[in-house]
Amino acid sequence: MSQFPIQNGIAIIPQGTTIINDRAFFGCQELTSVVIPEGVTAIGDSAFRDCYALTHVILPSTLTHIGNGAFAKCSSLTSVNIPNGVVRIGTGAFTACSALTSVAIPGSAQDMGHHIFYLCTYLKSVEIHEEVKKLECAIFRDCQSLETISFTGTREEWGQIELCVYWNWNVPAKQVCCSNGNVDIEKSPK
Repeated sequence: MSQFPIQNGIAIIPQGTTIINDRAFFGCQELTSVVIPEGVTAIGDSAFRDCYALTHVILPSTLTHIGNGAFAKCSSLTSVNIPNGVVRIGTGAFTACSALTSVAIPGSAQDMGHHIFYLCTYLKSVEIHEEVKKLECAIFRDCQSLETISFTGTREEWGQIELCVYWNWNVPAKQVCCSNGNVDIEKSPK
C-alpha cells in the first residue's frame, strides 16, 4: 500500500504535497513512473525502495532532501536528474540501481551519505560539480562499469575535495576529467 494512488503504473502525487513520507511506495511492484510535483522538498527514507519496475522519475527543482535508501534497488531505473538545490543525498539513496547509466551530482549537494551509488553496476559516467567538497565512503563502490568521472572544476579544485576511504572501490576509471586536464585517481587500499 502506497501513500498515494497508482494508476496504470504511474504514481499520482497531488499538487500541494511537500513531503514524500518514509516508505511511501516501498516495494510497489506496479510502479513504473513518477513525476514528483514542484513544491515537494523531501523524499523520505526508503520512499521508493524495491520498486523494481520503476524506470522513470522526474524530481522537482524544489527538492532539497533525498532520504537514506530512497531509490535503493530500483533496478529498472535508467536515469535520474538530481536538481541543483538538493543539499542532502542520504546513505544508499541509489544503491543497486543496476540499470542507471549516468548521473550528475549538483554543487548544492553538501551533505552526502556513504554508499549512495553502491552496486550501480551499469553506471558508466558521473559528473561532479565543482562546488562538491567531499565524496563519502564507498560512494561509487562496485560501480564496475564506471569509466568516466568528470569534474566541472579545475585539477587544483579536485585536489581540495575530501575523498573518503573506498570512495572508488572496484571502479575501473583511472582518471578524473577536469576543466583544465585530467587527474590520475589513486585507488583505495585493498
